[in-house]
Amino acid sequence: MPRVFISYRHSNAKKDAEKLYKEFGKFVKKNDVFFDEYSIRNQRDFAKEIKDSLRTSDVIVIVIGPGWIAVKEKGGSGRNRLANPADWVRREALWALRRKVPVIPVLVRGAVMPRVTELGRAIQRLAQRNAISATSRTMKDVAHLIVKQHLSGGRSAIPRKTPKPRRVRISAGSLTGDVTTTMTTTGRTTNRRRHD
Repeated sequence: MPRVFISYRHSNAKKDAEKLYKEFGKFVKKNDVFFDEYSIRNQRDFAKEIKDSLRTSDVIVIVIGPGWIAVKEKGGSGRNRLANPADWVRREALWALRRKVPVIPVLVRGAVMPRVTELGRAIQRLAQRNAISATSRTMKDVAHLIVKQHLSGGRSAIPRKTPKPRRVRISAGSLTGDVTTTMTTTGRTTNRRRHD
């Protein structure tokens, strides 16, 4: 069963999530990372596969692109998809938050962490999780950081020559959301105010 579950919206951050999946594969076995298009086998109940993988994963990553909070349902209803209890991204976030494992939002292409007031009651605790801001250049560092900090059993899969540290922004997912932490893969942190 997978150790890392990657949740994303196809219309919002598919390419980013797929790149992160491939970067994880440099530090742990690819079978240890759940990415729906590669992990759900043909003729299987995809709903059961997703729920089973969420239940057994050690860390859950939610990839958030610009406009993630505002994606609308098809058909002209005008309702945000996250407001629909049947929406799969909402379901994955809800199931993840019910577990006592790290849930890590990864912000891509300049996305910002949704505030608690922008999320429905069911998943508003997501706004209290620390987020990592990633670019295509730092995606490998993000994968390495998550493996190093949260998958102790995956340390043996980390190459002896670790990647050159780069600055990786970690946004504090607090109710106010006004602090950004910058962390390198060496673990050193510096805090600074974010004006938004």
